[in-house]
Amino acid sequence: MEYLMVTADDAPGLVARVFEAAAAARVDVGSLFVLANGATGLVTVGAEDGPALRAALSRGRLRYIPLAVVEIEIADDAPARAELFRRLADAGVDLRLAVPAGRTERGQRYAIAARDHDLLKRVLEG
Repeated sequence: MEYLMVTADDAPGLVARVFEAAAAARVDVGSLFVLANGATGLVTVGAEDGPALRAALSRGRLRYIPLAVVEIEIADDAPARAELFRRLADAGVDLRLAVPAGRTERGQRYAIAARDHDLLKRVLEG
């Protein structure tokens, strides 16, 4: 799945614009995460057909940045999550996305993206 983060002024209809652009191009959006603070709206969308999603958002005049996402499984307890995110912070990983991506028998899956994807991968593998 390819993830893109749309950035726009925070206004009613932003998510609708994202879905309308995707629907017009017949792109199936498989994941959605939305944040807004009154000034800026952030909509992270994921689709299996990344090139089609990028083209659809561009046609819809929506600004986006691509997110290189790593999915990881974290034990289902607070200390494990705290340790992971402290390790990332101590290594200087500048996160762009960290969202739940499903549950497993052993814990929680997270989709994580960072400004420096290579650094993120090195820290997660180390």
